[in-house]
Amino acid sequence: VCNGGGCLHEVYLESGGRHRLVFTTRARDVRLTNDGDVIGIEVSHGASKKFFRWNGRSFGPAGTVRNGS
Repeated sequence: VCNGGGCLHEVYLESGGRHRLVFTTRARDVRLTNDGDVIGIEVSHGASKKFFRWNGRSFGPAGTVRNGS
């Protein structure tokens, strides 16, 4: 589902046959990452990227980088 704010992206965790929503955002693009045993999500919003890191229960903010910086 897309609109002017980007496309809806949702990430679910499956455990014991049940699914739980652990991350949702509207963005141009979302990429799952694995950097040295740290699972993360890179969210692209046009001129910037936001990073989220798995904390054992959900994805929390880990920083923002502007393109060209």
